[in-house]
Amino acid sequence: MAETSEKFRLFVAMYPPADAAREMIRAMSDLRLAPNRPVAPDHVHLTAVFLGDRPAADVEPIVRTLRLAARSNGPVTMTPTRLITLPERHEPRLVAMEVEASPNLPDLYAQLVSELIRPGDKPPRGSLLPHFTLCRYARDAKARRVERPASLPSFEVDRLRLMRSTLRPEGAEHTEVGSALF
Repeated sequence: MAETSEKFRLFVAMYPPADAAREMIRAMSDLRLAPNRPVAPDHVHLTAVFLGDRPAADVEPIVRTLRLAARSNGPVTMTPTRLITLPERHEPRLVAMEVEASPNLPDLYAQLVSELIRPGDKPPRGSLLPHFTLCRYARDAKARRVERPASLPSFEVDRLRLMRSTLRPEGAEHTEVGSALF
């Protein structure tokens, strides 16, 4: 059991099925990209809500909230639509697969934000830009913008995951600390 003073850097994530993650990564195979660090297929995810540093004691109540949100909203279907670079208004830092999601995703997002973001937390975006990060550019890379349509099969996300992010020199390490099936 974790000490009550221990803090976890947490976020709520949605992971695609393994074959969908591999297809999204394959979709960028012929792009000539600046030096980058690719995301491993089993680490490709959509960050639904970033929660920041939270006491370890918050994990179980957050997981209960995820279970209620999953039950009230049901599974989310996603269709990959295009490869893009983000952020949109500054130097590109990453390549992502933007997806169209079933109509229940905005409601799920609103419920999670309403129930999990505390006063004083960094406010989340007004709406979610559903995307899966596929690679991150090297710090000094001269990256060009990418915007390419994608035609990949739709897939269903079957659960919400509460993830702990530990920052390491080689990149963030993510560990699941709870989940909720739709």
